[in-house]
Amino acid sequence: NLAHLQQIDLSVNQLSGPIPDSIGNLDQLSSLFLGNNQFSGPIPDSIGNLAHLQQMYLEYNDLSGVIPDWICDVQEFDVSRNDLTCTQQPSCCTLAQCGFTPCF
Repeated sequence: NLAHLQQIDLSVNQLSGPIPDSIGNLDQLSSLFLGNNQFSGPIPDSIGNLAHLQQMYLEYNDLSGVIPDWICDVQEFDVSRNDLTCTQQPSCCTLAQCGFTPCF
């Protein structure tokens, strides 16, 4: 039972494929560390439903798609070194955190 899981750290494990949508079912998750892997595809929208999420590190993967608007709800995050874009730059995104040229 993972109902009380608060932290996931699977950094630097050569994991690949999409980040599962089911990660959004981990209601108590406060820290998500998946950096330095080979995850691909978009950042799942289901992560935006995690009310307790305070840290999210997804840097150095092969993620693509649009940076979600809800990312500003996460206190600490890094999605740099991916192939992410934005339609409108979230006000909280810096070059270091998001890894792209500012959107206008």
